[in-house]
Amino acid sequence: MDKVNEVVDVYFVIARNKNVTIAHESNGLKQLLIYVDPAHLSVILHNLLSNAVKFTPENDLIKISYAEQEKNACLKIFNAGEPIKENKITEIKTNQTKIVSEFGTFNEHGTGIGLLLVKQYLLSNNATLEINPIEGKGTEFVICFQKV
Repeated sequence: MDKVNEVVDVYFVIARNKNVTIAHESNGLKQLLIYVDPAHLSVILHNLLSNAVKFTPENDLIKISYAEQEKNACLKIFNAGEPIKENKITEIKTNQTKIVSEFGTFNEHGTGIGLLLVKQYLLSNNATLEINPIEGKGTEFVICFQKV
């Protein structure tokens, strides 16, 4: 959770400029020990939070929370706004070289390689990614790592 706090601090000003609130909820957990390369985790968190800020409309919310399972610990990043479309989820899951970047709510633009890095680093760390569009609310990205 310390690493998540570090990354949230990086995006605090960018989110504030859009009047976006980042709510980081620990769900009562003090610490989660997971198997992950620390550098990979940093890249994963930066890309997912950057995308959350990019696609959250002005005056709205990003919510970070956790779920603990028997063998896994999961991080959930929800961003309010237009839910991700099914064709975009398919593109993310199937493309291996580049994902077409879309403009954010303030016309932010990306390179299209961030989610490819996320996918590769999750695979390298035996972790998973789930993308959940929530009609009328937004999109939730769930990454799950094996617990120590």
